[in-house]
Amino acid sequence: MCIRTIFAFLFLSSVLQQLPVLAQDKNAIDSTTTPFYQPNIDELSNLKRRTQNEATVSVAGFQTTTLRESPGIVTLITQEEIANSGAKDLIDILRTVQGFDIAFDIAPVLTMRGNNGSEAKILFSIDGIAMNNIAFGGVYPIMRYPVHSIERIEIIRGAGSAQYGGMAGLAVINIITKKAKNNFEGGANATVGIADGGLLRNNFEAWASTKLANGVRIDLSAMQITGKFSNKIEEANGLYTNRVNLRDNNQTSNNYWNFGLQYKKLSIRYINTNTNTNLLWLGNAQLTANDNFFSASYRVDISSKLVLHNAASWQKQTPNNFSNIPTQTLTDTAKLNILRLFNTVDERYATKNYLVYEWNEKLSTTAGVEFLYDYVSYTNNVRFKNRSRTTDFFGVAGFAEVNFSSKYANITAGARYEKYGNITPVVVPRIAITKAFEKFHFKALYTQAFKNPTIFNIEYAENGVGNIEPERFTLIELEAGWRPLPNLQLAANVYDIRISNYITRKDILDASGSPFASYANLGNTGTQGVEGEIKWQPKWGSISANYSFYRVVEMSSFLKLPRVSQVFPGIPSQKFTFQGFVKILPNWTASTTVQYFNNKFRINALNQNLNEPVEFPAELHVNLYTQLNNIIFKNFSIGLGCFNLLDGNYRLLPWKVDASAFIDLPWQGREFYAKFIYNFKN
Repeated sequence: MCIRTIFAFLFLSSVLQQLPVLAQDKNAIDSTTTPFYQPNIDELSNLKRRTQNEATVSVAGFQTTTLRESPGIVTLITQEEIANSGAKDLIDILRTVQGFDIAFDIAPVLTMRGNNGSEAKILFSIDGIAMNNIAFGGVYPIMRYPVHSIERIEIIRGAGSAQYGGMAGLAVINIITKKAKNNFEGGANATVGIADGGLLRNNFEAWASTKLANGVRIDLSAMQITGKFSNKIEEANGLYTNRVNLRDNNQTSNNYWNFGLQYKKLSIRYINTNTNTNLLWLGNAQLTANDNFFSASYRVDISSKLVLHNAASWQKQTPNNFSNIPTQTLTDTAKLNILRLFNTVDERYATKNYLVYEWNEKLSTTAGVEFLYDYVSYTNNVRFKNRSRTTDFFGVAGFAEVNFSSKYANITAGARYEKYGNITPVVVPRIAITKAFEKFHFKALYTQAFKNPTIFNIEYAENGVGNIEPERFTLIELEAGWRPLPNLQLAANVYDIRISNYITRKDILDASGSPFASYANLGNTGTQGVEGEIKWQPKWGSISANYSFYRVVEMSSFLKLPRVSQVFPGIPSQKFTFQGFVKILPNWTASTTVQYFNNKFRINALNQNLNEPVEFPAELHVNLYTQLNNIIFKNFSIGLGCFNLLDGNYRLLPWKVDASAFIDLPWQGREFYAKFIYNFKN
C-alpha cells in the first residue's frame, strides 16, 4: 500500500505540474507551425497537404504523415464512410477491414491476419486512451461502444509495440471522436433493430461539442445499448449444458460516457463504460464490468522546433466480474469454477513524457520515458499465490525514434525498452522505409513487437508464479500502391508474422477431472498472407473492395486441428468485402455491403485427436442501407437497413483447442433496423 500511495502522489504531481503553465499563452507557438508533432483536431484540419485528396494519419508514429507515407500498413475510416455504410455497431465497421475477423473466447473477440487478438495482442483505444483491461489485456468491442460520435478510425494492421507498448503486437485501433470545429456541433441517433423473435437491439447515442473563447473546447458523448448477440432459435453448444437457446435468453446492456476538456495545450479526458451481459453459453452466468479511465496531458512548445509532451493517466476496472455462477457440472464429477478467478478490481497509474525535436525540414527525433503502477484486488474470497487478496506490479519503458525524409525515401527507425514487474525485460526495434510519389507509393517495414505477460498471466503461470516469458513478434511487411486518378486508389501488401513464446490461457482437466485455468508459453506460431484494396470515389458516391488471405506457417500444438494444417480453428483463411454507396438524389442515398468468408473449422470433441474437425461452410453476408436526409425538418434523417439479408446460419467459433473449444455461438440472422438521426451545427 505504501508503494501505491507513493505512485499516486507522483501521478498527481505530474498532473499538477501542468497547471501553472496555463497562463503561458502570449508567447505560445502557433500550433499550425509545428505539424511535425501529433496535432489536435484544429491542427489536423490545417495541415499542409500534397493535394486536396491526401489523407493524413498519426496512429503509426509520433508525427502526423500522409496515409500513403505512414510508417505502417494503415487503414483510415472516416465518419462519412461510417454514416454511408449504415453500420449499427462497431464490429460492423471493423469486420470490413482487411485481416480483421471475429471468433469466440467466453465472448466474441477480434482476430487479426488469422491470429487471435483477444489476449493483449490488439490495442484498442478511444481518443488515445487504451480500453484493454489490465489483468487480462482483452477487449470486447461488440455492442459496447458508440458509432455515430466517431470522427475517424485509424488502424495499424500490424505491430505497434515500439510506440504503444506490450498490448499492440498484432494491431492498433484508435477511435477519434467528434470535436467541434465551429462554435457548436452535436447530434443524436436512435437505432431500433427487429428480427425473428422480436426486438434485437435498442441503441441511443448523443454527442455535443462546443468551441469557446480563449482556446476552450468541451465535448461529451454518451451511449446506451440494450440487445442480444443472436436471434437464432436453434440451440448452440454450451460449456455447462449440452445445448442452449440463445434467442430467448441472451441479453446485454451497456452504457458509455466520454467527456473531454481542452484549454489551449491542456487536454483532460474521462471515459466510463458499464456492461451487464447474460452469458447463456456459460451456464447463464452474469458478466458485469465497470471501467473508468482518466487522462491529462499538456504540450509545451519550448521553441518552434522543440516540443515537450507530458501525460498522466489513471484507470480503474472491474473487467470480468462474474456472478450467478451456475452449479451445473461440466462432467459428472467436476464443477467448472474457474470463472470466480476473474473477479477483480484493477487500477493503473501511469505517466508518459517525451520530447520531439525537429532538426530541420528533413530530420526529427523523438525520445521519452513511461512509468506505470498496477494494483489488483479480489472482490471475493479468492487469494493470489502470495496468500493475499491483493498484488501489484511496477513497469518502466523508454523509447526513441528518428524520422528522415528525402525526395527518394522516408526512413523511420526506432526502438523501445520495457520492464514489467519481475518479467524479463524486452527491447524491440522497428524500421520503416516509405515514399509517395504523384501516382505511386511503396512501404517496406521490419518490426519487432512484444506482449508482456499480464497480471493474470504472471499470477497463474502454469509452472509457478512469474514463470512465464514475454511473447515476441517479428513482422515483415511490404506495400505498393497506385493512384492513377485523384479519386481512384489501389494498394496491395504482403506480410510475414512470426510469434515466439506464444502465451495463452489453458482451460484443461487435471488428473482428477477437476478443471483449472493456467497460462503458459506454448511454443511458436505465425502466419503469412496478402491483402489488397481498391477504392473509387466519384462525385455520385463511392465503390471499394478489399481482399485478405492468410496461411499458417508455424503452429503450436495447442492450436492445431487434426488433419487441417493451413488454418487456425475458427478463423477463415479468406475474406472478400465489397462496399458500394450512391447518391440517388441530393437527399437520398443507398449503400450495400457484401462479404464472403470461406470455410472454417473447430474441434469435434475434447479428445479431438480421435475425431475429424467439424467443417463449417463458406459464408456470404449481404447488408443493405438507405437514408433520407433533411426529411420532415432540417438536419433530421431517417435510415432503413437490412443486416444479413440472406438470413445465413453463421457461427462464431473458438480460436483454440481446449475444454471450451467445442462451443459454437450462432451469429445473428436477418435483422431489419431503422435509424433516426439528428445533427446540428452552429
